[in-house]
Amino acid sequence: MALIYAGRYLQDHTGGRPLDLDHTFIVLGGVIGLLMLVIVVLTSLLGAARLQNQINDLDRMLRG
Repeated sequence: MALIYAGRYLQDHTGGRPLDLDHTFIVLGGVIGLLMLVIVVLTSLLGAARLQNQINDLDRMLRG
């Protein structure tokens, strides 16, 4: 993903749009993508922790 954004940032840009505006959109898209990735990872870790807590509770119930 980083290579795609870097390639887009460094390639020739289309006419009719300022270079600074194009770079701003590319960086903004990269930041949004990174934030989405962080949210998915944190949600996954939270779900795994909750599942582990349920497993631990079941183990305690079985042991008595």
